[in-house]
Amino acid sequence: MPCHISSHWVLLVCWLKESRWENYDSLQSSLHRVGARANLTALHEDAAQAFPKGFTKWSVVDAVDVPKQENNWDCGIFVMKFMEAILSQTTISWKDHNKLHDDMPQVSRQTC
Repeated sequence: MPCHISSHWVLLVCWLKESRWENYDSLQSSLHRVGARANLTALHEDAAQAFPKGFTKWSVVDAVDVPKQENNWDCGIFVMKFMEAILSQTTISWKDHNKLHDDMPQVSRQTC
């Protein structure tokens, strides 16, 4: 679930079997985690029937070793790249993506 928090985008991934949420944030911040929780509350208000009972109380853990952005405007592209990697259904090695910010001009052109 892409989440807009203030002026920043993060990705929350629901792992149903493990009853947890994973937070993909290219500018990790405790404020973003709080915002992610607020998005879960809004999701509960809009679509509670689509999730198991109590999903808003599941833990929200930060994804480990995800690439970090080096500016204040590429977060949306990072969220799309996180989704692309997760949906590829292969084992994700974020080390392969650690220099994603170096490729951002090309990635931005491909996305637009």
